[in-house]
Amino acid sequence: MTAGAPDRDAGYEILEHTADVGLEAYGPTQAEALRQAALGMAALVVPPDQVRPARRWQVHVSAPDPDLLLFNLLDELLYLHHVEGMLVHDVTVEAEAPGGPGGSGGAPGPGRWSARAVARGETLDPRRHRPGTEIKAVTLHGIALRPEGGRWVGRVVFDL
Repeated sequence: MTAGAPDRDAGYEILEHTADVGLEAYGPTQAEALRQAALGMAALVVPPDQVRPARRWQVHVSAPDPDLLLFNLLDELLYLHHVEGMLVHDVTVEAEAPGGPGGSGGAPGPGRWSARAVARGETLDPRRHRPGTEIKAVTLHGIALRPEGGRWVGRVVFDL
């Protein structure tokens, strides 16, 4: 399944795995790959087109490398789902590489990577929403976020 942006430059794919599910997200920038990963995770829970953009949640995460930045962002969004019942309609992401605004290519390097995300959506309403996959946790198994073939690609496995 491929979804996300209307063109092939950005999107995400659900990767099946026993007792887990994997996700590969990609985009022309680091920020877009992070955004697609967040949308892909959200789509596993409740498809974003079934969620109204009634509320906003802001998230700011940082990490010593892009892989952990992907983990930290998804982990924080999953926390908001578990604690506040957040369902995502859409997400915007701004990413910053060490030394300044980034995410436009280049190899990952040392320093502090950060991302700011604004998720728009609503809280879970059991009368209207039919949750799909219950994600227990974001795992570090095989996590990656790096430039590949002229775009950024993120890979993550969720514990179900």
